[in-house]
Amino acid sequence: MNQKQLHNVPEGYFENLQTRLSAIPQQHSAVTPWVRMRPYLAMAAAFAAMVVGGTALLRSTARPASVLSDEALYSYAQLIPRTDPYMIYDENAQAEESYSEEDIINYLIETGVSLELLAYEADY
Repeated sequence: MNQKQLHNVPEGYFENLQTRLSAIPQQHSAVTPWVRMRPYLAMAAAFAAMVVGGTALLRSTARPASVLSDEALYSYAQLIPRTDPYMIYDENAQAEESYSEEDIINYLIETGVSLELLAYEADY
């Protein structure tokens, strides 16, 4: 195999290499307090920007409770049972709940169901 030499080194290059390298001024990298604190300051600035941005987003999208009408607040309050708030998540407790005949009669009276309608339904 015939190999060609692709790169040539000038003559005397390695002889005075040490003197040329010592002529290059050495850069001393002094670690100042500012260099040490820069990453922490950048991280604190990023967190502060996230807090300010999140607060601005929440203030622009959230409605205060005073904007809601009394009827809306009352309907929201009725969503949670007063006796046991965990009944919302427990399907078995709601399925086992039974109503007495007196409860049904009171419900029909409150809703204003007429006696004619009850008599009509009782025939079927």
